[in-house]
Amino acid sequence: MAPARHHPLLHPMSATQPNLPDLPSEAVLVAGGDPAKAAAGGRRQLERAPILLRRAAVLLMVAGLLPWVGHGGTWVTFVLAKALIALGGLLFLQSIKVRTGETIAGGLGGLAKVNWGPQPGQKAKGLQAALGFIPTPLHVIAWLLTIAGLIVPAFDPAAALETFSFGKALTEVGLFAWGIATFVHIAAYERGGGFSPVYPFVFLAPGLGGAFTLTRGLAASEKDPLAILGAALATASGVLAVYTISVAIMQAKKQGDAKREAALAARRAQRKPGGAGAAPRAR
Repeated sequence: MAPARHHPLLHPMSATQPNLPDLPSEAVLVAGGDPAKAAAGGRRQLERAPILLRRAAVLLMVAGLLPWVGHGGTWVTFVLAKALIALGGLLFLQSIKVRTGETIAGGLGGLAKVNWGPQPGQKAKGLQAALGFIPTPLHVIAWLLTIAGLIVPAFDPAAALETFSFGKALTEVGLFAWGIATFVHIAAYERGGGFSPVYPFVFLAPGLGGAFTLTRGLAASEKDPLAILGAALATASGVLAVYTISVAIMQAKKQGDAKREAALAARRAQRKPGGAGAAPRAR
């Protein structure tokens, strides 16, 4: 069974990490894995890029808790929608812990052990491939809570009164959900799962949106401290994600140069008389 492949752009140092057995390539955010393939309670040492991206996710989650987009909603959006999304993210995180042999409370372990999705290493098609997104009852509940949290702002009476308010409310709770999803994804990678390079690039959206909102908020005659703080945190998450990408690219370039130098040195050694690749002289 092939081990999980990690994108070299974001994980250039993965070859230098301790020998932590990988989960199969299917063991990503919403796919079922094989606990026997991961060390019990073991975690790989994260490279610098995932650590930075996790910090960006925390910044975006905190920003998502604040009313910074300006949708004019009530507690339906501020509290209920975000609480449902946070609970869904918590259940996704619990499903990862169960998969790697960690103990979770509340009887949730049984919901995560019933797996009707494709088995690790199995090439699934059709319905079975679709079940890879909801391989356990715990995943189903987590998805339902997350989707409910994204829909709830549509029933916020205050947000529905203004034009484009629902779109703004959906943006705010959606970015909050993306911060949670990124945090959970890093937790899965830390425990031997795969990684998608899409995650850091999506942070460009809250970075740009936050910068625009922050500029407008600072220029307003009546300033909203919570909106300014939320926009500043969203902007910081985008900047940190860009820095994460640049750090990973530079590290990948250094490792690529080192590998090329090693390959050239090996070829030069083979060309020298008596080298490893030299043919023996006839007597």
